[in-house]
Amino acid sequence: MKLIKSKDYYVSSFRKISFTVLRWLLFSGLMYVILYPVLFTLSTSIKSYDDMVNPMVVWIAQRPNILNFIEAFNKIKYDEGLMNTLTIVIPTAFLQVFSCAFAGYGFARFQFKERGLIFGILLFSLTVPSQAINISRFVMYNNLGLMDSFWPIILPSIVGLGIKTPLYVYLFRQYFRALPKSLEEAAHIDGCGFMKCYFKIALPNIHSALITVFLFSFVWNWNDVFEASLYLISPSLNTLAMRLVNINGYINAGAATGIANTRDSIKLLPIKFAGIALVIIPLIILFSVAQKYFVKGVERTGLGGE
Repeated sequence: MKLIKSKDYYVSSFRKISFTVLRWLLFSGLMYVILYPVLFTLSTSIKSYDDMVNPMVVWIAQRPNILNFIEAFNKIKYDEGLMNTLTIVIPTAFLQVFSCAFAGYGFARFQFKERGLIFGILLFSLTVPSQAINISRFVMYNNLGLMDSFWPIILPSIVGLGIKTPLYVYLFRQYFRALPKSLEEAAHIDGCGFMKCYFKIALPNIHSALITVFLFSFVWNWNDVFEASLYLISPSLNTLAMRLVNINGYINAGAATGIANTRDSIKLLPIKFAGIALVIIPLIILFSVAQKYFVKGVERTGLGGE
């Protein structure tokens, strides 16, 4: 017997197909906006002079020149900049994870007067531009003799005053709220204090949040230019982000002027993009390695607790 499909069936199928097509179009457009600058940078970074002046070459270089990376490495003093950057971002990320997790646990587990108000003020502080408070910090660090060193950037993380701290506290609070209170209540019955419960029970169960916040802090401090340029005066202390902002000065040093200037500008363009690629490649590798924990950590931040 032949089944006759109703009009509602076709309408439902049309809506489902339309929604799928629309979703993929939006997803493709978003991916294009995100990936285009990265792919263009990587593509241009390996082009030779002949590829740059050849209008037929758009994405794939016909004569790849890997020496662009070596020249960019030397011109921006990549090893020195990388060491400076890691000296800042690694301790800062660990300290922010420690201080923000501690604060997030307090907001999630302890009942105290005006807890909601204090937490609301903390989140509201995200809207306060860092420039508004860095003037007073600059005067304070200058009086303490800490200028032109990494300490003005690292020290605030110890007490939860680093970059994007309110966001990290919020992430930890959501994670701790998602943990069953029965685990800690059972530990309290066995004689565990709050600190022991925090280090022995709470922290080991939120490793995804720890990795997520570490990645956030690492990336934001890696890309930070404002605070680094405010406190680091000597060129030898410049981070990779600062060298990236001033990459034209590093790459163009010693370039010819006059008639040969146009040719040199075209030749130096792939070297500039190679320098940009050298700065972003470590972040791409880091995210690729920790992607599973990062996605899991972001997904669970909206979960509620008992």
